[in-house]
Amino acid sequence: EALRRSEEKFSKVFHCAPALMTLSNADTATFVEVNDAFCQSSGFSREECIGKTSLDIGWLTPEERVRLVEEFQAHGSVRGMDLKAHTRNKMEMDLLFSGELLETSGSRLLLATALDITERKRVERQRQRLAKVIEQVPDGIIITDAEGIIQYVNPAEEIVSGYSSSELLGRRIGVLQSDKNGEDLTLKMLETIKSGNVWSGTIVSRKKDGTQYHELTTISPVYDESGKLMNFVAIKHDVTQQLDLQKQLLQAQKMEAVGTLASGIAHDFNNILQVVLGHAEQLADDDEMPLRLKEQLGTLTRATLNGADLVKRLMLFSRKAETNPRRLDINEQILQIKKLLYRTI
Repeated sequence: EALRRSEEKFSKVFHCAPALMTLSNADTATFVEVNDAFCQSSGFSREECIGKTSLDIGWLTPEERVRLVEEFQAHGSVRGMDLKAHTRNKMEMDLLFSGELLETSGSRLLLATALDITERKRVERQRQRLAKVIEQVPDGIIITDAEGIIQYVNPAEEIVSGYSSSELLGRRIGVLQSDKNGEDLTLKMLETIKSGNVWSGTIVSRKKDGTQYHELTTISPVYDESGKLMNFVAIKHDVTQQLDLQKQLLQAQKMEAVGTLASGIAHDFNNILQVVLGHAEQLADDDEMPLRLKEQLGTLTRATLNGADLVKRLMLFSRKAETNPRRLDINEQILQIKKLLYRTI
């Protein structure tokens, strides 16, 4: 009666257990009994299993079977072994397998217990992939708690900011921000993210050495299953170089506008100089003109020609004329300017 009660208790535990459980003949490796959890997870019915081995029904591959046998031979039992199995429809299962030999009157049995960790392994692999992406992404990523205390920074953020991960963990994220952002921007950012919305914008950040740089930043709130705010995730992209290029482009556009303006002025100014030059030459041809005035007209003519040369350079600046470089006697130019200044000062 005691044996009957013991067997009845074992049977209830065996069949009601949430873990996959099998009882096999240790000598023939055929299944003697399988529980409901095994049938539900594997898809094999009890009738398909009893009297057959794990290889017969395709639950274990020959390679996994060899690993299991070697473990039993080496230690006499198995504790927490990662094992690959297959369901009835050939889907792969990840198992955490344990087994123990039981000696009974006239027979040896193998009691096997396995936890189906397929979903756990899938989540773990997914987390590993996500971790690799975060570790290798070129943009800086910072994770803080709900109070803005830094809990994680990726390698890209370490490179850009100059801080190591150990130097930033436990500090407020404000340590990376410059005073140039202004109080209004900071308040608007906090108002947006604490209301549960995503904030995006360009902020001025500060490196460990004090260097300031611009970052296009997106800050997103993270909630748990109950809707409680748990973390903030900031994704930061250094746009300092792009902004510098934009400034250079704007300056180039300004210079283009100046060149266009210079072209128009140069054209009109050249017409005025031609009038001055024409009259100066006519006056110089007058034989009755005193020598002193003729010298002054010569100075005027040369100054007018210099002005015309300046107009040509303005035309070059506005890309309205072809370049024609030539050797220039600086001394001669200074002497000409001296004569002009001598008469005017």
